[in-house]
Amino acid sequence: MCLGTSPSGNSNGTYRGCVDYRKLNTITKTNSYPMPRIGELHQYTNKGCVMTSIDLRNGYRQVMTLDRDKTAFVTAFDTYRFKQMPFGLKNAPPTFQRLTDRFRAGVSLQDVTILDYLDDLLVISDSFDKYLLDLRAVFNRLIQAFIQATSKQT
Repeated sequence: MCLGTSPSGNSNGTYRGCVDYRKLNTITKTNSYPMPRIGELHQYTNKGCVMTSIDLRNGYRQVMTLDRDKTAFVTAFDTYRFKQMPFGLKNAPPTFQRLTDRFRAGVSLQDVTILDYLDDLLVISDSFDKYLLDLRAVFNRLIQAFIQATSKQT
């Protein structure tokens, strides 16, 4: 395991560990769930006058891992396994995209225009009054689904 080496680092000054899963990824069967294309999502943004972006807090870490032994890593202190889905797994993006697609398809969101791309949701409304109703529906659905959002981008 190594500490994140991003040149910009985390904006809040914290470290984020990462594990090199390249060997595991070479033997992992590919999850062929379709990922949205930014260009296709962009066409929907022209139809609304009020938009809000919602960042799902530590998105992948909100998904429980069934094959915990496969996520094991060794440090100088001990061997650890992730309980939640870590970054770096080959099928993490399609798994999380499937979760957000299912969230978006919820019955309580039928009249809400909501786009999802990995750990970001974009709520689009055609009036301010509808916007307030849409946000209420989305946040209620987040609570029902036990999905956490953050007010600060990290």
